[in-house]
Amino acid sequence: MIPSSPAKSGTEYISQPVSPSPSSPVWAAVLVFICTALCLFVVFRPFFTSHFDLVMSDPGDGRFEVAMLEHWTRSLHGQANLVSPNFFYPEKRVLGYSDALLGMGVPYAGLRSLGADRYLAMEFAMMLVTVSGFLGMYCLLLGGLRFAWSTALVGAVLFTVSNMYYIDVVHEHLNFILVAPWLFVFATKFWRAKDSRPAVARAWMGMLGLLLAVFFYTTCQMTWFLLFCSAAGFIFYLACEYFAERDMQPGSQALRGVWAQRSSLLLAGSVFLLVLIPFFMLYLPSLHRTGRRSLGETLFFMPRPLGMFDVGKDNLVWGRMSARIENFISPGGLHEHPVGWPLLTILLFLATALYCGLHLWRSRHEPSDQEKRTLCIMSAIALTCLTLWTVGVRIGERAPGWALLWKFVPGASAIRVPQRINLALNIGVVIVCMFGFETLRKKLAGRGALAYLVPGLLAGVLLVEQLNFMPTHLISRVEEARKFSRLTPPPKECSAFYVSNWSDRPLGMLVSQTDAMLVAQQYGIPTLNGYSSWFPKGWGLMTAAKGHVGEEAIGWAQQHGLTEGLCALDLNWGAWSKVDMQRYLSPTYLGEPLEGKLADPGFEDSTLELWAPYQAVRAAVSNAQAHSGAQSLAETEGVGSVYQDVNGLELGKQYRISAWVATSSDATAGAQIAVFDPGANVAIFSKTLHPGTSWQLLSDFVTVSQAGTLRIHLFRTEGSGTIYWDDVGIYLDKGAESSPAQQ
Repeated sequence: MIPSSPAKSGTEYISQPVSPSPSSPVWAAVLVFICTALCLFVVFRPFFTSHFDLVMSDPGDGRFEVAMLEHWTRSLHGQANLVSPNFFYPEKRVLGYSDALLGMGVPYAGLRSLGADRYLAMEFAMMLVTVSGFLGMYCLLLGGLRFAWSTALVGAVLFTVSNMYYIDVVHEHLNFILVAPWLFVFATKFWRAKDSRPAVARAWMGMLGLLLAVFFYTTCQMTWFLLFCSAAGFIFYLACEYFAERDMQPGSQALRGVWAQRSSLLLAGSVFLLVLIPFFMLYLPSLHRTGRRSLGETLFFMPRPLGMFDVGKDNLVWGRMSARIENFISPGGLHEHPVGWPLLTILLFLATALYCGLHLWRSRHEPSDQEKRTLCIMSAIALTCLTLWTVGVRIGERAPGWALLWKFVPGASAIRVPQRINLALNIGVVIVCMFGFETLRKKLAGRGALAYLVPGLLAGVLLVEQLNFMPTHLISRVEEARKFSRLTPPPKECSAFYVSNWSDRPLGMLVSQTDAMLVAQQYGIPTLNGYSSWFPKGWGLMTAAKGHVGEEAIGWAQQHGLTEGLCALDLNWGAWSKVDMQRYLSPTYLGEPLEGKLADPGFEDSTLELWAPYQAVRAAVSNAQAHSGAQSLAETEGVGSVYQDVNGLELGKQYRISAWVATSSDATAGAQIAVFDPGANVAIFSKTLHPGTSWQLLSDFVTVSQAGTLRIHLFRTEGSGTIYWDDVGIYLDKGAESSPAQQ
C-alpha cells in the first residue's frame, strides 16, 4: 500500500485509508487458494469437463512441445544428448533451432518420473506455470507496489485469466511469460533491502539473474521482449522524473542510486552471464546457420492498429466486434492468433494513464516524495505500453517502429512475430489498471455501499470480459493412445526412420512431423522428420509433393551420408519397412526418360551450344568428373545457370526433371534445378543441394500448363568451388507407384 499523508491538491486519492487485510493470515491464504482454483478452472476447464481427456495443446505446435519436453526427460535420465534432439537426423545441435523449454522441462520430467503420461505431464506443468503466475502477480501488487490485498487479489486473477494469454495459450512456451512478475518481485525486494540488509539484497539479485537465465533457456523471444520493455520503462521513468520536477537532479539521483549498487548488479549480471554461456554456445552458431528473419516475413504477421481491440472471435463479450475487425483488417484470415485487449480494460488503462499524467503535471511545483515517485512509475509503465505496442503494428505495408528495432537492436532480427510483445506489455497494462482500480476504491472509501458496489462491479466486468471460448484443448489423450497403440517397436535393422504418410489437409504434414518426433522419443530412434522455429538448409519433408515423401527423405539421407538402416513408417497401419537405398540411387528407378525432348543431356558433345547461359555463371564441359560417359558440365564461378527449352509436353501432366550433381572437394556453392513454365509464367525451384564429391540425384516436379513448354535451368548458387552436372532427364512422373516406400 502507498503510505498515506495529508491530502494535497491533485493527490487526494493518497489520503484515503487503505482497506484492512483479512482478519487473519489463514483467511488470506484461503482466499488466495480459492481464487487460484477458480483461475485454474477457467483456463483449464476443457480438461476438467472432459474427464481429464482433453489437454492444452494443438496438433502442431503443442505436440512439438510435448516432443521437446520428452527429450528433456530422456536427457535428464542420461538417455539422450541434450543439445541434439533426435529429429532432423543426422543434423546436430538442433535444440538451437527452437526455444529450449527448460523452465517447463524440469517440472515435466519430474511429473513423468512420478508416472504421469506425456500429455498429463504437459497439462500439469502448465498448471504449475499458471499458479506461479498468479502468486507472482499477487506478491508484486501486494508487496512490491503495496496495493491493498483486495486490489492485489483482483489484479492476480485478471492477470492469470487474461484474454491476452488465453488466446495464445496453445503456444505453451510463450505463456511462460506468466512467471515474469517474479522478476519484478525480486527486483523490488532487492531495492528495499539494499541499504539495511545488503547481503540479503545481493541474494535477491542473484535469484533475479538466475530466473532471467531460465527465461532465456525457456522462451528466447519473450525474454527479449521483457528486457527491451524493462529498459524502455526505465528510460521513460527518468523522463517522467524530469517532467515532474523540471530538473535533471531526480533522474541523476536515480542513476547514482543504481551506480551505488553496482557490486550487487555486477553479481546478478555475473550469475546471469555465467549461466548463459551454454545458451550462447548453442544459439549463436544456430543463428549463424539459419540467418535472420526478413522484414517482409515479420510484416506478414503484423496486424493493423485495429488489432489492439481484436480479442478473438470466441470472446464472450467482444467476440462479434473482433470478428468484424478481423474481416476488415484481414479478409483472408489472420496469420497468427489475435493479441488485443478487451475494450473496458483498454478504457481503464487509458483513463488511469491520463489521470497519472495530469496529476503529475499538477504536482510539478511540489516537493518530490513517495507519492510523486509512484505517479512517475505508473506514468512510465503506461508510456512504455503505449509506445512499444506500436512496434508490433503495421501501417499500410510498412512497420516503421519494428524496422528501427530490426535494424539497430541486437536480437530483434531473430523474432518472427513482433506483435507478441503485447504478451510482455500485458504485465504493465494489468499494473496500471490495478492502480486505477486502487485509486477509485480509495476515493469511494467511506461512502457507504458505493465503496463496495462500484469496485465490485468494475472488478466483475473486467474479469467477465476476459472470458474466451476459443478451443485450446485440441488433443485427446484417448485418441492419441489409440493412434500410437497401432505401432510396434522398430525392427532391429532400423537405425533411423521417416514417416511416409502424406496429407493435403490443413496442418496434415505438420502433424506427420510431430507424429514422427513423438515416435522417436517413445522408442529412442532418430527420425529424419522434424519441426521447429527454423529448419535445416536443404530439408523439405514437410513440403514434399504427393507421392514423393520418400524421395525427399532419401535425398536428405544421402546428402548426409546415411546409406544403411533407414526405415519408413506408415502411421496409418503402424508398419515399418526397410528402405533399399541402392534401388533409389539406380538410374532405372526413374524409369525411361522421354526420348528426344532434351538435347545433349549428358554433355558429351564437348560444347554447350545447346545449353544457353543465364546470369553470371562460368560454365564449360569437363572431363574431370562424370556420372556416366566421359564428360559433365562444370560451373565454376558466379551465380547463374545454363538452360534449355523443352517443347511438346502434355497439358496438365506432371513431369519429373532430374539431374545428377557433384561438387569439388572445396565447394561451398550449391546446386539447384529451376523450371520456368512460360504458359503459367511461374518458376519452380528445387531444394538447394550441397552434395559433396559423390554423385547425388536432384529432382523437381512440375505440372505443364497450356503452353506445353518448359525451360530447365541448372543453377550454381553463391559460393566457391565447382558444381558438376550430368545425365539431365525429363520423365513422366510415376508418383507413389515407384516410391521406395508406400506413402
